[in-house]
Amino acid sequence: PGLIYERVRWRRIKDRDQEARDLLLSQANDLAYISIRPQYWWLEKAILARRALQKGHITDAYRLVANHGQTDAGDIAEAEWYAGWIALEFLGDADIALTHFQNLYDVVQYPISLSRGAYWAGRASEKIGDKDRAHHWYKLAAEHAHTFYGQLAIDALGAKPSYSVIQPVPTAEQRADFENQELTQVVRKLGDLGLGNIIRPFIMALVYEHDEPEYLAMATDLAREYGRADLGIIAAKRSIRSGSGYLDAAYPIHEQVPLGRNPDPGLVHAIMRQESLFNPNAVSSAGARGLMQLMPATAKRMAQSLDLEYDTGRLTEDPSFNIAVGRAYLARLLDRWGGEEVLTIASYNAGPTRVRQWVNEYGDPRDPDVDVVDWIEMIPYSETRNYVQRVMEGTYVYRRRFARDEIAMGQDNAKTDE
Repeated sequence: PGLIYERVRWRRIKDRDQEARDLLLSQANDLAYISIRPQYWWLEKAILARRALQKGHITDAYRLVANHGQTDAGDIAEAEWYAGWIALEFLGDADIALTHFQNLYDVVQYPISLSRGAYWAGRASEKIGDKDRAHHWYKLAAEHAHTFYGQLAIDALGAKPSYSVIQPVPTAEQRADFENQELTQVVRKLGDLGLGNIIRPFIMALVYEHDEPEYLAMATDLAREYGRADLGIIAAKRSIRSGSGYLDAAYPIHEQVPLGRNPDPGLVHAIMRQESLFNPNAVSSAGARGLMQLMPATAKRMAQSLDLEYDTGRLTEDPSFNIAVGRAYLARLLDRWGGEEVLTIASYNAGPTRVRQWVNEYGDPRDPDVDVVDWIEMIPYSETRNYVQRVMEGTYVYRRRFARDEIAMGQDNAKTDE
């Protein structure tokens, strides 16, 4: 098996894809050969299947992923989704696709994966012509209204989003226990000394030490109390996974983001959340900096276009400056793509040159004949596919949060006028 694996990998690296596929497919009915380190085999299969799809070898692509032989739940889920997607969208076999999507749904437990499996099971059921079953699956997906596929399911149902995440309320006993914990006391001592920049390991230890929603809520509050919205988001996201948590803490609002429509503040916030978790001091390994993770060269061009004095240090030291140049860059991308947000978001992550290449290869999402969801799933970089989906779902949540706050503000003003 090791020799076969290395031969497959070498051929794939040398772009001898047909030979690599033939070698893999010759072993398709013998799952024993991938029983050792199946995740390595899956990586090769997934890459080769995607390349096969791009070149029109659809049956080969399906055979590669359908006989996946994976044992880890996450890898099974990815492989079953991939096989179902190819069967549904490329082979036109909705019955086989539905089986794969049901297999996916049965092995996962987190909202992003549950909504993904249920949404695609709904699409497959719809193509079969079973409206009742499609409605059932869409309803299951729609239970996760803060996820990309849950939101698509809500739209498919023609329903209104219902964010039923319940904010947990700790008891007095739980609060006392939390405050008496050594980790909590360390965080408070450091925070009170103005050292909130070094509390991350202690907050993270608190977050991963507790599964109870009430304790995660208190960890969220503790992080936010000392100015660490980024750590608050992590804690709140972990709590939301269990069906309870701070939705507002998971999707915080930055007071320095203008509420004008160009670019939309919901989109700005979603990008900021995905890029830096609202950490103004974030610096990536590639050198992107600050809240909106801007590369210095890009930030300098945008600053010049705004007649702002540029200094690299301002990207992490001056949040308002980072937001200003980040919004300018986002507005430029939106203008470049005629306001199309999927292309804009993909460009923010992978660069507009690559996105133009994908448009040429997979079609233009602005074309009504191009399925936007399929286009996103065709993106060859898993990081960018995930990025687009996470930013899209964040934008969806933020827009509804802003609308909710506007309604609440209007009600408060009405009461004041009375």
